[in-house]
Amino acid sequence: MTNTQIRYFLEVAQDESFTKAAAKLFISHQALSNHIKALEKELELRLLDRSNKRKVVLTEAGKVMFDAWVEMLAIENHALERAKKVQEAETRKLIIGIQDMKFVRSYVIPMIQKAQSSEMPYSVEYRLGYPEELLDMLEDGRVDMLVMISSDVKRAKRYHTRSIPDSELHPAIVMSKQHPLAKKKTIKIQDLNQETVSYIQEMVQEGKMIPKFAVWHEYERITPGCRKIEENP
Repeated sequence: MTNTQIRYFLEVAQDESFTKAAAKLFISHQALSNHIKALEKELELRLLDRSNKRKVVLTEAGKVMFDAWVEMLAIENHALERAKKVQEAETRKLIIGIQDMKFVRSYVIPMIQKAQSSEMPYSVEYRLGYPEELLDMLEDGRVDMLVMISSDVKRAKRYHTRSIPDSELHPAIVMSKQHPLAKKKTIKIQDLNQETVSYIQEMVQEGKMIPKFAVWHEYERITPGCRKIEENP
C-alpha cells in the first residue's frame, strides 16, 4: 500500500468516476483501475462498488477507509509543513548576546525561551558574557545583537541601539509584611522618605560579577545616590 494508491482511491471516491479521476491524475483509466484493484487485494477489502454504470460508490468498508485516509493525509500534510519550518529555522538562526547580569538576564531570557517554543521562521539562541566580551562577539560575528546596560561600555555607542523604556522594566522593592508600605499597591520614591533603603546593583570587578550595595537613609540622599550610579529615581 502506497500513498499514491491512497490518493488515487480518494480521487475516485470524490469524483465517483474512474474516467474523471484519471483525467485529473493524468493517467489512463486502466492504470488507475489497476492501482485500486491492487490496493483492495492487499487490504482484502472491497472499497468501491462498481455495479452502478453511472457512478462508482463507496462500500461501507470503503467509507471507513476513506474517512481514515482523509484524516491521515491531513495530519501528514500538517507535519510536513512543520518539518519544513523546522528545517528552515535550522539554517536561519538569531543569536543574542546578553549581559551576564541578573537584572538583564531575568528580563531577556524568558522572552527568548517563549520565542524558542513558538513556531517562528528561525531559531533563537543566546550567549552570556560581560560587556566588553559581548562587544567582541558582536564585532567578530559570533552574535547578531546584544542586550546590555549601554552605560557600562563606551564602545556600545558606536552601534545602532534601542533603549528599553522604564515602563517595560519591573524593579522590585523587598520589605517585611509588617512594614506600613507593604499594604500599598504602588510605592513612589517620595514614600521612601526617612526610610533606610539598600540598593543592590551587580557590577563587574576583575572579571567577576559581584553585588554592589548602596545604603541611603533619607529621600534627599536617595535621589543623588541613584543618579551617581546612573539610575533614575
